Amino acid sequence: MVLQEFDVCQQQMKEEEAKIRMEQEKLAKVFTEQIGGEEGRMKKIVKNRYKIQNVTMGENKLLKMRR
Repeated sequence: MVLQEFDVCQQQMKEEEAKIRMEQEKLAKVFTEQIGGEEGRMKKIVKNRYKIQNVTMGENKLLKMRR
């Protein structure tokens, strides 16, 4: 009887550990995806900033040439 209860408790603990592990993996995946999304947004921001800087520099050169 005691051994059966022990086996049941062990099985329940294993199932609980598996649930916890799956939940942690889900959270880690969400976190990783969010970081990846932020990195992508930052790259777009940097790329657009360089575009704007290049246009501004070109306009400044033209203004200097006209003076």
